[in-house]
Amino acid sequence: MYDVVIAGAGPAGVATAVALVQRDPSLRGRMVVLDRASFPREKPCGGGLAGDAGAALAALGLAVDVPSPPSPRAEVRFGSFRRQVALGRPVRVIRRDEFDASLVRQARDLGVEVREGAPLAGFTVDGDGVDVGVGSGERLRARVLVGADGVGSRVRKHLNHESDGTPIRLFRLEVPARGAWRSDAMLYDFSPMSDGLRGYLWVFPVAGDRLNVGLMHDPGVARSGAELDALLRRYLDRLGIELPRAARGWPAFGYSPSAPIAGPRLVTVGDAAGIDALTGEGIAVGMEQAQVAADAIVAALDAGDFRFAGYR
Repeated sequence: MYDVVIAGAGPAGVATAVALVQRDPSLRGRMVVLDRASFPREKPCGGGLAGDAGAALAALGLAVDVPSPPSPRAEVRFGSFRRQVALGRPVRVIRRDEFDASLVRQARDLGVEVREGAPLAGFTVDGDGVDVGVGSGERLRARVLVGADGVGSRVRKHLNHESDGTPIRLFRLEVPARGAWRSDAMLYDFSPMSDGLRGYLWVFPVAGDRLNVGLMHDPGVARSGAELDALLRRYLDRLGIELPRAARGWPAFGYSPSAPIAGPRLVTVGDAAGIDALTGEGIAVGMEQAQVAADAIVAALDAGDFRFAGYR
């Protein structure tokens, strides 16, 4: 029996666990974080610690202890139009496999139980709690289940009555720089919109003289994976960047104020609740959501009211 079971040990799930321990240290022994993966694991992502990520990490007592070269500028392009913008707070670009593994390690150092290779296999909500299934066949009981289980979140699907809608499409690959893009600026190129993209192409510098490249496409206009990969390849070629193989595609859902993100004994955070649909930002958003979720969970445990009716 746990007070809180958190499904997902990515940044949002770990941040929620750490925030809960900050607010109530006794939760160390009454909470578990589950994840289907073993860390480090590959995670397709632009990898930018943008927005208030630094402040959110500091508030949780977590550190960025992996390579994270800063980008002090952003460059926006559309055709012949170019503009560079100095960023008030440089964006630090990390590799998600390294960053996520580091956060799991830091959470364990704080006494948080994290189980790897333990996927959420299903759950049932009843009047007294949540019956949680783990992939190994084990059954857990929780007073609260947190869905930090990413874009394929079982918790979000439950709240949406198994109807997810059409996701945003993203394609991403890390490639050697090889002299093509020698800039500390983060490039946001909207030029492919002329060829049917509804979003932008990005080029972010990462450690080791490499580039994180990809594109984001809104689902309002149907485009196949092959079409999006061809767009990425064609426009990267104009920048002098060779795509050595097909980029990896994955879906994401934008946050919508009208979409349910909580229910009786259930709370979602991170990609499960939705990313910033304009920028694609998820890490900073998830880590800030985690602190809101922790406040709501502690209040629910104290009051015995698990409706989460006011969770926003």
